[in-house]
Amino acid sequence: MKISIILPAYNEEKTIRDTILDFFQADKEHYIYIVDNNSKDKTFEIANSVFSEFKIKGGILRESRQGKGHAMRKAFHEIDSDI
Repeated sequence: MKISIILPAYNEEKTIRDTILDFFQADKEHYIYIVDNNSKDKTFEIANSVFSEFKIKGGILRESRQGKGHAMRKAFHEIDSDI
């Protein structure tokens, strides 16, 4: 069973690294997905670096339309997961 953790993010460069690592440390078996919701800062670059450095399962999606609803819709369309 594939379980995915979805984290929408908008301009989270100050906290995204710690947030990803907190979820990863709590559960290394499941997938983590960040949906960068048109951030204007370095959220995408930092998240990408953390995924690469720690070999975290999952990935980073980009959604240009603002709003958590758009970010979550993007995730549900792009991610194949049971939960």
